[in-house]
Amino acid sequence: MSVITIDDETFTVEVHQSKIPVVLAFISDNKASGRMKDVLDQLAQDLGGKVKVAQKKFEATGLLEKNYDVQSAPTTLLIQTETVVGQYSFEWFKNKIESSLNL
Repeated sequence: MSVITIDDETFTVEVHQSKIPVVLAFISDNKASGRMKDVLDQLAQDLGGKVKVAQKKFEATGLLEKNYDVQSAPTTLLIQTETVVGQYSFEWFKNKIESSLNL
């Protein structure tokens, strides 16, 4: 699987109606977001089919950013039946997803 790009209009279908958990990263044009994109690509390859990996361009005044209290990019959320978990390193995040979902 590959990383999908979402926006406010596609969020409900891609995230809320997803049958599998969703890793959602809010990204921008900074270096940290660039590194996060590499992590997301690897995560999509390693866990594709078990989780959906999505990215959204960070907007300081965006509706989703306000709803999830996302204040900067990159910020990554794991969303499954209203459970949201942040993350920082790829290995920690991958292990957290696998253990949270009993994969």
